[in-house]
Amino acid sequence: MLTGSGKDNRPAPDYDGYSHTSLPNKAAMPHQIQKLEQLREFTLGMQAAFLAVMGALISTHPDPKTLRAVLELYRQRELAYIEDKELSKPALDAFLHMWARVDSESQHSLKMRQQQLRARG
Repeated sequence: MLTGSGKDNRPAPDYDGYSHTSLPNKAAMPHQIQKLEQLREFTLGMQAAFLAVMGALISTHPDPKTLRAVLELYRQRELAYIEDKELSKPALDAFLHMWARVDSESQHSLKMRQQQLRARG
């Protein structure tokens, strides 16, 4: 029961289904908010999987320096596409954030490869 019933002291959820003092009450959320939350969770899962795959591919690539150059060409191409389509700022921000993560992974892989070469030689 919610506040006012005398049986529970939890605050009543606001119009959006959140009590604003605890985790969201998904049962009280409107259907659209539940769908958006599912899409958000799906997107975060896809992003994590994508980064894991990219990390594995980058770290095992035989020529990380060339790979970085090709990735940069693809980044520029996709950025031009996004800007040409006039997608929303959140779409552009998401692209830039994801690309920064991929770039960080490729930089790390290149450094590791250089260290391995120095250790051998």
